[in-house]
Amino acid sequence: LHLDLEKLDTTTWVRQFQPERASSGYTLVLYRRRVPMLVDMNGNSVHLWPKVRVGARARLNRQGRLAIIGRGNLVQEYDWDGNLTWEFRTPKGDLTHHDLIHLRNGNYLVLATRRNTARPYLSEVDAERNVVWQWRSEDHLTTYPGWDPEHRDPAHFNSMNELPPNRWYDSGDERFRPGNILVSARNMNMIFIIDKKTSEVVWTHSEGLDYQHEAIMVEKGLDGAGLITIFNNGLNNLFGYRRSRVQSIHPIKNEIVWEYGPKYLFSATAGTARRLTGGNTLITSTYGGRVFEIDGKGKIVWEWVPPRPPGRADRVPYDHCPQLAALPRPTETEIRPERGGPYVDN
Repeated sequence: LHLDLEKLDTTTWVRQFQPERASSGYTLVLYRRRVPMLVDMNGNSVHLWPKVRVGARARLNRQGRLAIIGRGNLVQEYDWDGNLTWEFRTPKGDLTHHDLIHLRNGNYLVLATRRNTARPYLSEVDAERNVVWQWRSEDHLTTYPGWDPEHRDPAHFNSMNELPPNRWYDSGDERFRPGNILVSARNMNMIFIIDKKTSEVVWTHSEGLDYQHEAIMVEKGLDGAGLITIFNNGLNNLFGYRRSRVQSIHPIKNEIVWEYGPKYLFSATAGTARRLTGGNTLITSTYGGRVFEIDGKGKIVWEWVPPRPPGRADRVPYDHCPQLAALPRPTETEIRPERGGPYVDN
C-alpha cells in the first residue's frame, strides 16, 4: 500500500480549498483506510508511517506519537519514525475496534468486545499495560431498554470521548464532570455518558438518532462549546432516502440545536464530524467518498476526495507536535472546484 502511495500525486485529491475561510492545519488521514499519513491543505503528503497498518483508528498526540487500533486484539503506539514504542493486547478472543483515546492523565482508553458474547467494554490502560479501570456493558443492561440479547451485535459501540471542561459542570451539573466518558452505541441509536467515578450511566440521548457515529462534546473556546456533535448516518432512512446529517445536541435540553444535512450527504456507516476553530466543522463521509470542511454557514471551504473511501480523519494545528512545528509552514494556494471528477456524495 505505501509503495502505491509514493507513486500518486496526492495534491489532485483536493477538490477545493479557500484559504481565507478554512481552519488550516494538517489532516491525519488513512490511505485506503490502512496507511496513516498527514496532508497539508493543498494535499501534499507531509509525513506518513509507511509500514504501519491501521485496523480502525489512528490518533496523533502532542509528542508526535501515533496510537492505532491494529488487527484483532491489538493496540499499538509508534514514534514519529515508525518505531513501535508500546503495545497492548486484550484477552485472547476479544476484539479491539472502532476507537481508542488518549486520556488527559496519560493513559489510553481502549474499546473492545468479548467475541463470544458481542458485549462491548472499555479498558483504561496505563504505560505499564495495567488495566486500571474497566467498564463492561453487561453490568448495566437495565440501562438499555432496547438491548436485544438475541442480536449478534446488540450495542455496537463505535466512539468514545473524554468530556472536556464545560459550562454544564461549571454550573453544578455533576453528570458532565470533565473526565466522564461519552459513548456512542450505534445499534441502539443511543449516546450516553459514564460517570468515571461511579461507573454509572448518568445521561442518555436517543431521540432522532439513526445509527449515529462520533459523539464528541465541543471544547471551550470553540463555537458551540458544550454541545455534543454527532454524524447521524440515517441508515434506517429517518431523514429520507439516502441521507445523513451532522448535528449538535444541547445536552441539558436534550434536543438538536444545529444541523447540516444537504440533500445528498450520505454514508450508511462510519463517518465523523469535529468542530474546528472559527465555527468550521470537519466531516468525514466515508462511503460518500470524501473528507470536507464547512464554515459556519454550511459552505464547503475544503474538500479531499481520495481514490478509495476515506477512514476517520482528524485536523491538527500546524504546531500540534514538535516534529510538525519544526517544518516550514506550508504555502496555501486556493483551489477552485471544477466540474467532473470522481463521483462523491454531494
